[in-house]
Order: sequence, then structure tokens, then C-alpha cells
Amino acid sequence: MIQKKIISAKKYAEENKVPVTFIVGFAEELPFKKNTFDTTILSHILEHVHTPEKAIDEAYRVTKDG
Repeated sequence: MIQKKIISAKKYAEENKVPVTFIVGFAEELPFKKNTFDTTILSHILEHVHTPEKAIDEAYRVTKDG
């Protein structure tokens, strides 16, 4: 199911010349280095993961201090 949505989104982006990269992963194990992002938003996600605490920990891990 997720694969079909990614394919559809990629097609839409290409047709509309939107430069975007899609990365599929789990909120509890984000595929990014520590302190990667200035801001991390967990919108409508915590109710969909098995361990919300781990997802929050991961958001803190990949977000830059300050």
C-alpha cells in the first residue's frame, strides 16, 4: 500500500517539476544522523506507532539543539 502511494507521489512530483526526495522508514527508527534537522514535526503520527515514546525520542535525536 505505501509503495503505491510513493509511486503516485513521485509521478505527481515529476509531472509538476517538484524537486523532492522520498524516504520510507519507521518513526521509531529514523534513517537520519543525530542533529540533522532544525525542526521536526510529529503531526498525526503518535496514534499510529507501536511505541510513541520511541518516536518522540527519535524526533529529539534528529533535531538540532536550540
